[in-house]
Amino acid sequence: RNVAIFIKLIHDIILTGYRNELIERPIFHSDKELRNYCMWMLASKNVEEFHVFYMDDDLRLLQDQVHSVGTVDCSSIYTREIVKRALELNATNVLLVHNHPNDIGNFSTPDMAATEELYNALQPLGINVRDHLLVTKNKVSSAKDLTLFHF
Repeated sequence: RNVAIFIKLIHDIILTGYRNELIERPIFHSDKELRNYCMWMLASKNVEEFHVFYMDDDLRLLQDQVHSVGTVDCSSIYTREIVKRALELNATNVLLVHNHPNDIGNFSTPDMAATEELYNALQPLGINVRDHLLVTKNKVSSAKDLTLFHF
């Protein structure tokens, strides 16, 4: 039991360290740090989670919000709530992040449709969707790098 508590504590300390780095510097200062943070946060989850990183003009992290926690193969995305939270935080940029617990490393059709819907809702408000990251057990894929979208 003590070992399990110790491992959980170490995990939380590492996540806090990455989060602090993302708050202090622009989130894209180090792609490696960003991807490591996403891996530590989501790679071991047994259900899908959808996160939104809200950022300011300098791409500093304002908030990493767990938008939804779903099931083994899906999570809900509420465009209205993401728009509302972005406006409340005066965010000018967002980064979308979710995981696939089944370790499928490709963006699904619903993933791409949700990204496009969020982009279309946020863009007219002057809020940029910077990327959508997909986390599996062993890697982080970027919709931008895969040229699935033209952010």
